[in-house]
Amino acid sequence: MELMRGAIEYGQREHVQSATSSKEMWDHLCQFHVTQRQDTNMHYYFQELYLRKWDEHTSMFDHIRSFLNLKHRITETGHKLEDILVIYAILHSLSHSNIWDIVKRNLLDKGKDLTLDVLTAELISVHDYSEHDYFADEKNKKAKSDQTALFTKPSSSLNDSKKRGKKAKHLDKGKKPRT
Repeated sequence: MELMRGAIEYGQREHVQSATSSKEMWDHLCQFHVTQRQDTNMHYYFQELYLRKWDEHTSMFDHIRSFLNLKHRITETGHKLEDILVIYAILHSLSHSNIWDIVKRNLLDKGKDLTLDVLTAELISVHDYSEHDYFADEKNKKAKSDQTALFTKPSSSLNDSKKRGKKAKHLDKGKKPRT
């Protein structure tokens, strides 16, 4: 037991003063470090909850799942986190664009009827719809450019090569042949 007291830092000794056995000392140290780590982790969890931003390359499902995971980790530290705070954090994380601003306003107008399930369903459906529109627009643009390429006159590279051939012959006449 004295060996353990000698191995710990001076600031930790006050937590194990009343210990009468090595096991009791170990239990006090574990509780002290776990509690201290949980408080520190909780601070970082809340920081991540309010500073996280949605990267448009990730799916909305994964983005919302990361918030629910943070909520679970905060709850594990012994603190209660209301769903409305998670909802506000998710809405705050969305990008500032016309479509997302309208979606945020519509969701916030629901008031007390707004739950995590409603929020999740709405955000995923809007994201999927907008992503589908984006890919449809890209597909239409590609099809139009392909059609335009088919109906335009052939490139003048063939004509340019004929002209270059004439110029090359004309220049060769003025030069003496090499031996």
